[in-house]
Amino acid sequence: MEEKITYLIGAGASANAHKLARTKEDPYLYANRIIEFVNELYLKFPGDYFGNLKTIAKNCLEFGSPDTYAKYLYERESNNDNYRQLKVLLSYYFDTSEFSPQRVQSINQRSIEPRVLPFLTYIAKEKKIADNVKVVSWNYDRQFEIAADKFRLLNPTNDTFPGFTVWPNLGDGNKFEKLPFLIHLNGLAGFEYDKNGIDSVKRIPRDKDWVYDFNTKEPLISYAWESEKDDPHNLFLSKKELLAQDMVKGTTILVVIGYSFPFFNRSTDNLLFKAMEGSLKKIYFQDFNNGEFLYNQFNLARQFTTYKDGMYSNSLNRIPIEIVHIDDLRNYYVPFEL
Repeated sequence: MEEKITYLIGAGASANAHKLARTKEDPYLYANRIIEFVNELYLKFPGDYFGNLKTIAKNCLEFGSPDTYAKYLYERESNNDNYRQLKVLLSYYFDTSEFSPQRVQSINQRSIEPRVLPFLTYIAKEKKIADNVKVVSWNYDRQFEIAADKFRLLNPTNDTFPGFTVWPNLGDGNKFEKLPFLIHLNGLAGFEYDKNGIDSVKRIPRDKDWVYDFNTKEPLISYAWESEKDDPHNLFLSKKELLAQDMVKGTTILVVIGYSFPFFNRSTDNLLFKAMEGSLKKIYFQDFNNGEFLYNQFNLARQFTTYKDGMYSNSLNRIPIEIVHIDDLRNYYVPFEL
């Protein structure tokens, strides 16, 4: 029987593109980079374009990371505009690092994760992405979309990468006839969706268009702690968990890349593991960590559950899960079972 393989990816999967992962030398790397970015904005665009961003950036460092500060703002200061402005700031940071005209025209400056396009190539079967592979991402960058775009531009016919579909996109309100290949659980860094995540190069604006009105822009980032009431268009938050569960249902092999399972995401992660219950049999954990904590955190079975008298029970019987540590981070791991 063909294995169903799901990739669950976190910030470490974009480590070469954005270099924001914490290190022992700089545990506040992400926050410090946001502070630098805000200073760069004020130097490039003098004037009162960006509201309260200097204070917001400083508080990111005080809370250890922008995401932790975002959670604080959501819980304690939801009546002011800082929460939206922080998401606008993060969207602007990732959007410019990936799609600004200057960076796109200079390949050495553009933030690109070199492991993604080879990965898409590895998992292709019969000239399209294998139907039995899905990607569930906690990242709001567009590294997969950039890789698919690069494939399109390198292709003489300008065709898209066959089988590459992303959610959310412009088709949010439409019923899915087929599950997408990739889902962004935290939404996307940016201010507008693409048709299918592959028209990014076409939508690059002119230089002057990068001065956003921070008082009106609505970012697409949607954190795990937000609920349906926070989604004015009822397009993303009301659907993402149900869609993600449908995507992972029946998964036999889970590949985790650069994801630390933070507490903020635990509710959704629990739903995903629940959806894989009864089918999941192996986890490949590609990270510096060995992934052993997953047994306790998600109540995964190391061996079959039995009655006290040693007899197996259909109601208690659980498939034992094998966790395999992959410490080679040079490429996204592709299991031999594919």
